[in-house]
Formats: sequence, structure tokens, C-alpha cells
Amino acid sequence: MNTKNKTMAVLMAAIMVSAAIVPMAMAGKPAQFNEIHEGMATVHNSAPTILCGYFEILDNDGNIAYKTDQEGNKVDGYRQAAYIWESEKLVVYAKIHDPNGISDFYQHTTEAWLSLPGSPTHYKLTDMEMYEYNAGDPKNATFRGEKLIPSPDILKCHYDITITDTDKYGISAENQPHEIFDCLFINPEMSSTFTPDIIRWLSLEANQDQVPADTNPHILHVDAECAGEKVNVSYELKVRGTDFEGGISNAQTIPCSNVEYNLTDCTGVQLFTKEPLTNPDKLLGEFKTCCNITTDWMMTTGAVEPGDYHGEVGFDIKAM
Repeated sequence: MNTKNKTMAVLMAAIMVSAAIVPMAMAGKPAQFNEIHEGMATVHNSAPTILCGYFEILDNDGNIAYKTDQEGNKVDGYRQAAYIWESEKLVVYAKIHDPNGISDFYQHTTEAWLSLPGSPTHYKLTDMEMYEYNAGDPKNATFRGEKLIPSPDILKCHYDITITDTDKYGISAENQPHEIFDCLFINPEMSSTFTPDIIRWLSLEANQDQVPADTNPHILHVDAECAGEKVNVSYELKVRGTDFEGGISNAQTIPCSNVEYNLTDCTGVQLFTKEPLTNPDKLLGEFKTCCNITTDWMMTTGAVEPGDYHGEVGFDIKAM
């Protein structure tokens, strides 16, 4: 091979090698594409829970007569026992827990009920509405409802207070009915006795001073109960009297102020001594139905003719 031909052969070889390298470099660029998959999650509705409840009794003047805390203990009010009268207002509160939070609370059906102990009988007290919501505690809300108590022929005696709750999806609270109080007395029946029932002086003479009655002492007892169960009701007591009229001519008078009384409460404390009887009535104080009140009576006759005299002593008893 001559020199010219040898040179051409080398050139051709170089060109062929270059041609082989170029296609290999272009084929190395990566592919680009997307792959999408569907995701799925199921959230189940959780049942609400009634956490606690409390109530307050408002008298006809709007004063708190009795109020409980969330454990059912008395925390306010002038009554010593939980009782309520016709036309007074019972206000019930319930705290509800719902994991769904505020969006669900607005559509809860929350109700308060009165339940007879040991009986399936229930009286719907009130529908309750959301009363308080704390954004810092988004799973809990307080509901409130109120009811004016009807007359005793509709509602009376011992009831428990219970709460029911259903969320907007129709799921009831897992712990309903939930009792928040077990001893509410509604329209208890009150009665009184005065023993002996007649105050008698059988051996009086004219112009005698402060002669004790033959029938002393007299016991006044005021009672309150619901279906035989005693209720410790507070009451206001007043006394009043009339003149004693009579004599042989039936025209003589011993003024009621000539009749005096001593009064001792059930603890043995003497509240009044030789207090004259008056008309109109006189406030004696506030008492409880568990107490026996002892009274002793005295009469000053004055210059009157002999004969029988008749008058009255009355007590006004007002439940509080």
C-alpha cells in the first residue's frame, strides 16, 4: 500500500469512530412522566357525652332560692333544701362533650327531664339551647333550659333531674339519661297543728293581771311533705288576735292587747316574752318545718263583768 492510500484509510477509520460515539451520547437523556393514585379515609361519628349538669331555683322575685354546683352540692340560695313552688322558675344547665366541636353543637337536641325515682315515668322539663362555648375548649359546650313550675295538680313531689342529648347525626349520648340531681321536691304539701287547739282560762276574775292559760303550753308544728317524705321547708310566721267579747250582757270586751304570749323556738331560745297580741298581725320570724314552736298565753281581764268571753288567735304561715 502506497503512502497516499494509507492516509485515507486512517481518516476513514477516524470518521467511523466519531459517528459511533455521537449516537450513544444522545440516547442517555432520562424520561419524565406522572403516576397518580387515589387516597381514601373514613371518619366515623363519635357519640356525644353528657359531662355534668347543675340547676338553680329562682323565686317569684327572681332571687336565687337554691343553686347547685356540678356535683349536685348546694352553693347558693336561702333555702336549706331543694324544693320549688308553683310559678317559680327552674333553670337547668348541662355540659356536653362532642369531638366534632362547634359545627355539631348548634344542631344538638338536648333536653332536661323530671323522673320519678324507681319509675319509668318521665316529665319533659325543657328543651335546652347552647348557652356557653369556649373556643379554647372546642369539644365542650354548656346548654341551658328553663321551666315555670305548674300547679300541684300537674306536678308535685319528689323528682330526679336527668339530661338526654342527641347530635345532629342522630347519635344519642352514650351515657344518657344522665342524672344531675336526685332530690328535687316540687310543690310539697304543707299543714300545721296547734295543740291544744283551744286556749282556755276557766277560773278568771275581774281585774286580774297576766293570768296563765289553763292549757299552757301550746305547741305549734308546721309540716311539709311529698308523698309521705318530709321536706325541710322554711316559712315566715305571723300571729294576730281579736278582742274577746261576751259577758252576761254579751256586750263586754277584753281587748286582744290584754292577751300576751311567750314564744320559744325548737332550740329552746325564748324569742318573745309577754308580747301583747295585736290586730293586724305581727311577724314572729322565720322558722323551719322541723321545729316545734312553744307558746304560753296570759290574760289581763280588766274591769269586766262575769260571763263567757270568746276571741280568736290566728297564725299566718307563708312558705319561703
